[in-house]
Amino acid sequence: MLVQSLISIAGIAFIVGVAWLLFRGSPPDALTSNEAKALAARDLTGFVPADALVSAEGRAALVAGAEGRLALVRRHGDHAVVRRLGDEARMQRDGAALRLQTGERMFGAVILDAGEDAALWESRLTALTKGTPGGSA
Repeated sequence: MLVQSLISIAGIAFIVGVAWLLFRGSPPDALTSNEAKALAARDLTGFVPADALVSAEGRAALVAGAEGRLALVRRHGDHAVVRRLGDEARMQRDGAALRLQTGERMFGAVILDAGEDAALWESRLTALTKGTPGGSA
């Protein structure tokens, strides 16, 4: 009875060890400004990236494109998800921190530290949500 229990425990430990080796994975690399711009250009038809603001931990980025368009890039496991921001996008600013929501509940909120450029990024999003991409009426 004791031998059978020890064999069972060893078998379970072996299976757990194999699963850990197969599925442990390494965390994805942090997003860079260039990578965020490339992802936005690849995933959004006609999007021409010009500038990017990457979160401190590198899990998300806000990308500004030609004609005042904005895209939000977010890590999702090993992949990145890209969303074009539109009228439904919302932003809250607290000093240099920008809290963005795409309007999609499942996408969730993203917090970015814009530093000295917080006012610039806030004005870009404000112009976009008021229907005047680029800030011109």
